[in-house]
Amino acid sequence: FHVHAGDGCSSLLGGAPDSCADVVETRRVSTIPLSHVLGNWLGGRRVDYLKIDAQGADLDILESAGDLLKNVVSVSVELPSDDARGKYDGELGCTDALERLESKFGLKAVGAK
Repeated sequence: FHVHAGDGCSSLLGGAPDSCADVVETRRVSTIPLSHVLGNWLGGRRVDYLKIDAQGADLDILESAGDLLKNVVSVSVELPSDDARGKYDGELGCTDALERLESKFGLKAVGAK
């Protein structure tokens, strides 16, 4: 986990050079894939609403659900706008991220703002 001096920059992802590059400290933290939460902890039950807010790693976390994402009815994630540069290395803009989610999982944006 990269701890940054700037508010809102600390993340599992590295910061983009022009926005969140000032790492103050790096910490080791445990992580698990969303497939483990959905499959093991929730026993594969249906999830009506899933909110992910993970400082640039939202899409990676959502994709870590794998085939168990079919058990989730509605998902909310934060994505940077297409005209804004992402804060984190490798972060996709909104249009590219939504295209990836549709092609990989068949998800469609509803109420995007």
